Amino acid sequence: MKIFLVLIIFICCVSIGLAIKQYYLRRQDFYRDLFSFCQNTKVYISYSQAKLSEIIEKNLLNCKKDFLYFLQLFHNYLVGNITKKDFISNSNLVFLDNEEREEVLNFFCQLGNMAKEEELEKIEVNMQNFERKSRKSQEENKKFSSLYVKLFLVLGLAIIIIFV
Repeated sequence: MKIFLVLIIFICCVSIGLAIKQYYLRRQDFYRDLFSFCQNTKVYISYSQAKLSEIIEKNLLNCKKDFLYFLQLFHNYLVGNITKKDFISNSNLVFLDNEEREEVLNFFCQLGNMAKEEELEKIEVNMQNFERKSRKSQEENKKFSSLYVKLFLVLGLAIIIIFV
């Protein structure tokens, strides 16, 4: 019974480490996809007369599941299937802190509400910011994700040694 309990604690410790690693990975993927979306959107707005909903449909193929879900939600908001309040409340950005979440939501809520030149300028400013955050999240992922997995693995092993 004692060994079973210690084994459960060890599995929980490793699971916590893996969950933290997943947090950093999701964050990195989201910012990379967001930066790529800004680049693609800027090109489409500059060189074509496509609607924003059409641009989003073209971007749906090239992104990971978190950004894909967010883009689909935004697309539903654009075509009128959901309200702005529903878009904001259902955008599941748990891997971003509150300030970053507000920044991303404000960017998307303002997207498509300006003249073409203002829109391109706004996208360029945000694109630089998202690129910086993408690089930062990539560095954090490299630095912290494996660290936390190892830390919780060692913690689990220490618990095993103490109790056995």
